[in-house]
Amino acid sequence: MAEKAAMKRKIVKKTKKPAAAKKAKVVSVPVSDPPPLLSPLFGYTALIVVGAVMLGVLWRTIAQQPALDSSVPDISTQTTYASPSEGYAFSYPILWRVSEFTTAGQTDEGKPLHSLVVSNGVHRIVIYTESTVSSETLIPSAPTRETVGALSAERYHDYDPATGGPLDRVVIKRPDGRYNEIRGYGPVFERVLQSFHFAESALGE
Repeated sequence: MAEKAAMKRKIVKKTKKPAAAKKAKVVSVPVSDPPPLLSPLFGYTALIVVGAVMLGVLWRTIAQQPALDSSVPDISTQTTYASPSEGYAFSYPILWRVSEFTTAGQTDEGKPLHSLVVSNGVHRIVIYTESTVSSETLIPSAPTRETVGALSAERYHDYDPATGGPLDRVVIKRPDGRYNEIRGYGPVFERVLQSFHFAESALGE
């Protein structure tokens, strides 16, 4: 009897149910919306600002660069040169050099053609003494009349065929029948013309 009761207890004995698996908690992370695209107006404004800054830097760089031609003539300090053989004198910058040349084979009543060059290595003025002069120029215009060294002169506006720059030719007829042709351009050239004069012997006085 006792054995049957024990067996019965074993049969009706409740088995433990397996523990249910715990559910994992799902944590929702809020996702922010993507940043809005830049408006076209803002983009254009930014481009204008950047362009203005770049132009300012470029302008400052150009302004700080030295001039292409650093040999601007200094006419503050003058000296005088006189040519005994040709009978004229003029003033020119003291730092410039004067050179006289005689061209063989071109004579003027037994005297060779004479030329004088005033130069600083970049700019130059040439004074010719010759028996005839040409009135032909690259610019078709009539010469202007002026007075140089108390004598009547004609100025021809021309171009320098060597450099392509402007060139003035001032022709003076001397009392001895020859001509002085002064070629050049710029402030020193004008100073030479203003100071150009002949000796009394050249004027026949």
